[in-house]
Amino acid sequence: MITVPGLVRRISTAGRLLRNDPTGLFRYIFGSVARYSVFYADSGDIPPAVLPDGFSFRRLTDQELLCHAEDWPDIRETREWFVNPDAGVVYALFQGTRLAHVAWLVTADQNAARMRSVRLLRLRPGEAEITGCFTPPDFRGRGVYAVCIHQLFSVARALGVSRIFMVTRIENVASRRGIAKAGLREAEGHISFVRCLAYCHFIWRRLKGIYP
Repeated sequence: MITVPGLVRRISTAGRLLRNDPTGLFRYIFGSVARYSVFYADSGDIPPAVLPDGFSFRRLTDQELLCHAEDWPDIRETREWFVNPDAGVVYALFQGTRLAHVAWLVTADQNAARMRSVRLLRLRPGEAEITGCFTPPDFRGRGVYAVCIHQLFSVARALGVSRIFMVTRIENVASRRGIAKAGLREAEGHISFVRCLAYCHFIWRRLKGIYP
């Protein structure tokens, strides 16, 4: 069932594609296939990371998230997935007052509360996902991605999470390299997300050793 907010988001997306990417609009309306790699690690596999000098890591307040969402479209789009306040917690890495990286930590219970209808992973009790990751251009290539992942593993351990997942598009080589560098293992197989007519979709999970 399509909700009013969901319909508004689809119309907004179609309008943006019409202006900036007509070919993308065609795929959005008539169907597209995206493939994702899945990485995972047990929470005890990733050691605590020492923050670089001058850096800090903390949870963002709602007001801070709104302010950063105004500056960065990537954060604004991700925030729309988690409009429900019970659908995840956002954390950020700072160098002084400058935003260096943003990521969400979503537990199994929070995953079920997402406003976004698409949930690529079926999280089970004791599992969590790190998602919605964004690094401003000035901080890319400086290792902040791995630092933030390590910090989130420490948060997850404190919450009693035993296994953590990350998902990224197969063609996003930089993201895959950063996740692997942080110590997560890439699962054998992938997830395919098939969307038809901008309304219907299905997810095909071809993964070994993760789902029974």
